[in-house]
Amino acid sequence: MSKVPLRSFAVLCVLVVSIIPACKSKNPPNPISPGSSADCASSGVGRANGNGPIVCVDGSGTLSVNPPSARVWHVMSTDRATPPMVQWLTRPAGGNLLITMKDSSCVETPSCTGKGQCSAKVKSGIGVGATAGSEVKRCAYKVTLDGKELDPDVVVVGCCS
Repeated sequence: MSKVPLRSFAVLCVLVVSIIPACKSKNPPNPISPGSSADCASSGVGRANGNGPIVCVDGSGTLSVNPPSARVWHVMSTDRATPPMVQWLTRPAGGNLLITMKDSSCVETPSCTGKGQCSAKVKSGIGVGATAGSEVKRCAYKVTLDGKELDPDVVVVGCCS
């Protein structure tokens, strides 16, 4: 029996064992579930994610929002110096969407495209020292879409321990 197949097998084993550690992720996975993707256009379902919730504004019948209360962390879980962004998208896509904060202490002034999209960043400094999961601030806002109005809220929550 030749020693060549045995040597080839040994080299292959060493190669496989040395490659496996290189395939491991360098960053640990985020312990906070990102939630499902938002699919405003077809289902009207938003994304409940503390790092950046997406609120679907459904104007196809009676005006509604999903999720009904946008919960957002006071800082990103991946970068504790960066405030997250809340986004609003319309269903059906488009329309003259306007978000007006009734209490301006939660997020910056929302910016709207005029094409069914708005966004606002959580105010820097809000929630400093907050306990993870505790409610820091609740702010009401008005959604206006093509003449229809609704009054949901944004809840800023302490991020991560």
